[in-house]
Amino acid sequence: MAIRRGPIASWAVCVAAISIAPLHADTVTLANGKKLEGVVVSKNDDTGVIVNPWRSRHPDMTFEIPDANVLARAKVKDVVVAEPPEVEYRMRAAKPGLGAQDHFELSTFCAEHGMKAEAAYHLEQAVVLDPAHEAALAAYGATKLQGLLTRNSNLTEQGRALERRYVDAKTDEEAKAALAELEALATKPRLAYLERARRSAQLPKGRRDKVALTVDSEKVPGANYCIYVPKSYDALRPTPLVVGLHGGGAGGADDTLVTGSGEEAMNFYVAESEKYGCIVVCPTALAAPWRKDPNEAWLRALLDEMTMRFNVDRTRVYLVGHSMGGFGAWDFGPRWPDVWAAYAPCAGGGGGRSSPEAAGVPVYCYHGTDDPIVGVESDRQVMRQLLGDGKKKPKLDFVYTELNGVGHGFPDWVRDDIFRWFGGRTRPHSKKGAVGPDSSFDAKPSKREIALFGDPEQPFKAAGAHADDPKELLAALKVGGQRGADARDALAKLDDDAIAKQVATLLKSNKSSVDTRVLAAETLGAMGRPSCVALLAPGLDDEDWRVLHATITGLGKIASTDCVPLLARASKRLVERFEGSKLNGNQLMYVEYDTRLAGFAAWCDAAARIDAAKSKDVLLQLADADLVATVFAPKTPYVTPDDDDPRFATKTTESRRKLVKSLCAVLEHWQDPRGVATLQRTKERWTKDAQLIAACDATIAALGG
Repeated sequence: MAIRRGPIASWAVCVAAISIAPLHADTVTLANGKKLEGVVVSKNDDTGVIVNPWRSRHPDMTFEIPDANVLARAKVKDVVVAEPPEVEYRMRAAKPGLGAQDHFELSTFCAEHGMKAEAAYHLEQAVVLDPAHEAALAAYGATKLQGLLTRNSNLTEQGRALERRYVDAKTDEEAKAALAELEALATKPRLAYLERARRSAQLPKGRRDKVALTVDSEKVPGANYCIYVPKSYDALRPTPLVVGLHGGGAGGADDTLVTGSGEEAMNFYVAESEKYGCIVVCPTALAAPWRKDPNEAWLRALLDEMTMRFNVDRTRVYLVGHSMGGFGAWDFGPRWPDVWAAYAPCAGGGGGRSSPEAAGVPVYCYHGTDDPIVGVESDRQVMRQLLGDGKKKPKLDFVYTELNGVGHGFPDWVRDDIFRWFGGRTRPHSKKGAVGPDSSFDAKPSKREIALFGDPEQPFKAAGAHADDPKELLAALKVGGQRGADARDALAKLDDDAIAKQVATLLKSNKSSVDTRVLAAETLGAMGRPSCVALLAPGLDDEDWRVLHATITGLGKIASTDCVPLLARASKRLVERFEGSKLNGNQLMYVEYDTRLAGFAAWCDAAARIDAAKSKDVLLQLADADLVATVFAPKTPYVTPDDDDPRFATKTTESRRKLVKSLCAVLEHWQDPRGVATLQRTKERWTKDAQLIAACDATIAALGG
């Protein structure tokens, strides 16, 4: 096997090919001397021992455990819990911050278990990190080490320091100086790798919410994700990537609305990201459920963006999902065997479009026995098929953990066990026979990467396009995504009516994506020019609510009295949207309800920015006749059935409170006694909401009521 040079991943390096046979390695020695080998023990205490055929290690996992697998304590002499050598190797190598001694011990372990290429790889890592390590040097050979360092001077301590200087460089001049010294050591430094690492190192660590997509954003408008980069991330080292799919479902009558988000999913995984040193990215679905067509292109684009922007170990890309995300994991997991090292559908429904067994991708499934939201039976059926009849060893590497008393929850233990289990699974390296991580930064630069982020092989080449070129900015605005957002910010600074008119053309064009139209409305508003008021008008009649909201916000930023007639039109559009969102006559799902109320709140915020003396007569009447009459005091009451769902209970109340806050603010801005009657009508049907009543009463007092 060829040994790939360079730093190892923060998780385990891969074995070139993984055998499915050694799935478990616990040993139970019975009192009569008989040994049960190659099993998984889920319980081992004073009450007895359970050998779990589903390979779960949770002591409360008791689903369909044969009586013969439940052993009384008196019948058991000894229990040894262990992983198969290949799995133990990866899990040991998964620990971040491995030093020379760690690598030497791994090399010894691999040699003892017949993993010759892996043993050689770790021995080499040990002597590279510490040429004075006596045991490693004795095993490797001083002459051989000298030859290695002569041929690969970037592996020397000086070479590694110069690479680090390049990556940490704040300016091109600093980077050029480090590169010049590196070139003096190495005939051909890995420039593309280093430049990608330099770009990646400039990205923030920790959590970022609602990050707009850059790669292929024109194909999946509106796509955004939540990402967590652990403190241990080193742009010079390949790092595992976990994609987390959120739960939820359709958000209401409007199919652009989805319950759940990447931000909500990320709340599950932050601790695991830090503990296991992996990047976690959670996209927000473009449609519900995850198997709908827009999400396929979305996930492909997301993976491309992650591997371009971060040093991802392509042998260690994983998928996990809970609830609706569990359904999504069952769907994408076995359908993309070329991507995932393993996947974990949780509290979802087994039986996607592809056979898990045929795909051959390791799977960890979890479900709650008493799940009231998604029944457990479909997952049970799939796992029974994978387990088989017990006469033959299962062909697929899997774990099934089913717990009672957890409902539709996602317990901490399960999430931690999933990430621990992920650490023992990898895909084969893209280079046949290679050992070590498979860095995405080793890929040949594509035209797409060069167009988006620059050519990593020519990092100091002057860009052909200028960042302040209006044509380039308008083109980027049309593309949407993060590039469009950057272009919006730059265009907003240009004091030019001609450019504003070109932006307005994108707003009113039916060929523009919704992402482009939203950005165009935001750009016109950010320009803040009175002449942009009329240019924003087409946004009020747009079929997509996101454009309407962006238009209202844009009018608020301009804050001219010329905006009043357009805000009057906007008020009517908001009422139409609210009424058109009802299901079965009078029901509003939480996400749709929250979205409609957010539109009214944006209207209040915009109205509060306009000169009260010249606008309040018209706008106060609209606030009473449209907003209050629609949301707070409708002639025909509506219901929000999500209030009875434990996942969304109280959220509609929170949405109403946010709107009341904005309504009270604009009424105080107007300082008109007529606002007292408006607030009296606002609170009369919500007598059980003390916070809503208190907010209204405080403003009533401020208005002299």
